[in-house]
Amino acid sequence: MTISAHSRIRVTAVSIIAAAFIPALLSGCGDKEKEKSDAKFAAANSYIFSALSHITGNPEATVNLVPPGMCPGHFDISPSQVKELFNCRLLFLFDFQGNIEDSVQRISQRGLKLKKLKAPGGMCLPKTYENIISQLCRHLAEDSPETADMYELREKQITEKIKQFSENTLKNFREAGLAGRKVICSEHQKAFCEWLGLEVIASFSGRDTVTPTQINECLKAAEGKQIDFVIANRQEGTKLAEAIAKRIQARPKVFSNFPGPGEGEKSCQTYFELVERNISSLMNDGQ
Repeated sequence: MTISAHSRIRVTAVSIIAAAFIPALLSGCGDKEKEKSDAKFAAANSYIFSALSHITGNPEATVNLVPPGMCPGHFDISPSQVKELFNCRLLFLFDFQGNIEDSVQRISQRGLKLKKLKAPGGMCLPKTYENIISQLCRHLAEDSPETADMYELREKQITEKIKQFSENTLKNFREAGLAGRKVICSEHQKAFCEWLGLEVIASFSGRDTVTPTQINECLKAAEGKQIDFVIANRQEGTKLAEAIAKRIQARPKVFSNFPGPGEGEKSCQTYFELVERNISSLMNDGQ
């Protein structure tokens, strides 16, 4: 075999190897570009996370930043979460979560878009969930105009489900004999309690902002009345509600405004499960 023939064999071999590997390399680059274009969403709390999952039908496409048991208005993003956000295109947060907005300024300069949602009072109210769904669908349609019709349809479908759920929930609550029960509750649960048909005698703020005067007003309002429940807001803690309940000989209960695991309770992943779990805490021993 001559040297020139040997060289030709080597060149041919290299060509064959290159022909085999170049398409794979190009495909790999394509996959990376696809990963960048198939943007994930990020939610600044479990309420928005569950609403986005309800709309898209794909929970895996959304990163949830704030655990359900924590107050979404007092939460700092961890370094690992910052890393996750680099793979996201849209971050949805409530207008009261300014702390998170400040934390992601550097990422937003690299393409992450922040979409602030107005959070009406009473997170468990059906009209509030409907409002959040509407805001999300509008933002998603603006971000992806080619699928705007799909988001419009999803909003209509979910709105109808909310309406049916609302009617059935109130009907079942009345039939359970709970409507009209007297309660003292967290201010963050007052609107929901009133929607259910409970009689709110007094309300209190979180333990970090509550004053002795406010506590005394709750105790005074309870005088001469049979208070059935003192309802805490899970995200604010339960100790204050438990202390008031003990003083007035009422039963302490805990409502949450955000889907997720509960203490000693089954987890709830959707708005509907959240409302049902809140109500079931009263129905279990409310008779």
